[in-house]
Parts: sequence; structure tokens; C-alpha cells
Amino acid sequence: ELSAQTTVVKTITGAGDDKAGSSVMLSRNGSCFIYGATGKYSSKGEAYVYCLEASTWQLKHTLNSASSTDAEQDFGFSVAINSDANYVAVGARFHDYDSKVNNGVVMVFNISGASATQVGKTISGERGESDLSSNNYYVGDEFGFSLALSDTLADGTIRVAIGGPKNDNSAT
Repeated sequence: ELSAQTTVVKTITGAGDDKAGSSVMLSRNGSCFIYGATGKYSSKGEAYVYCLEASTWQLKHTLNSASSTDAEQDFGFSVAINSDANYVAVGARFHDYDSKVNNGVVMVFNISGASATQVGKTISGERGESDLSSNNYYVGDEFGFSLALSDTLADGTIRVAIGGPKNDNSAT
């Protein structure tokens, strides 16, 4: 139920076709939020983390899959932030990873420090390769289409749940 205490956190504005705000999530404690801009840099995409500092929303981190030269990744199509705003996850459903087309990836970042650092390895979908000689084409999993991130568990780990709507569990 909305009340008189409801306020707009920050208006997300973009430029041109960057699709700013194509996904957005606010931490449960309300101190930070993340949003995706899937159209940024010819749809390679970026994600932005803003945190509340001295009553002002400040850009804290700009995230991308810098290691990839792949255009049209849709990085930022899905985003998640855990409740205490220490970790974020970002999905790129059309990312070509490990020589596969549109298999998609998810990257998890620790954002508690001055710079964001990737946690663990890039998590990728399983399909997306083509074998044109036999007329077989495998549509990518679009892994990272949706995702969710847990709070930090007692042992210091976090968990991520990832959706890939075109995964049929028949990778070759």
C-alpha cells in the first residue's frame, strides 16, 4: 500500500537509444539501486549502481562486460541487488560466450568497496552453437533473461538464481 511517505528515489534518464531503466532494482534497505541500459554502445549494454550518500544519490559504479568485444549483448537486461547492497548480479541474455551464439551470461559483482570487483567466474548458458554443415542451428539459451540474488549467507556466500527461457537442457 502506498502512503504519503512514498518518494521517488531518482529519475532514470538516458540518452538516445541507450534504453536506460530497461531493468531496475532497489536494495531492501533502500540505500542503493541498480539499473540496466541495454542499448548503450550499440546494445552491448551497461549497468549503473547508485547509492545514497549525504542525502544525495551518487553514481557509485558503472558495470559492463569489458572483456567482451561482442556487440548486442543486452548487458543489463536483468539486474539484482542483495538486501544489504553489497552484491549485484547483471544478466546479458544475448552475450556470445565461449564461441557460442546468444547463450547469455550473468556476472556477479561485489560493490561494497570503492571499485566493483567481479565475484567468481562469468556464468554462462550452455547452448548457442551452430553446425551449418548439417543444417543444425541451436538458438541460444538467453541465459540471464531473469535473475535473483540472495542475501549474504552465514558462511559468507551468496546464491544466484538465473533464468534462461530457451534452455531445453539438450546442449551438444
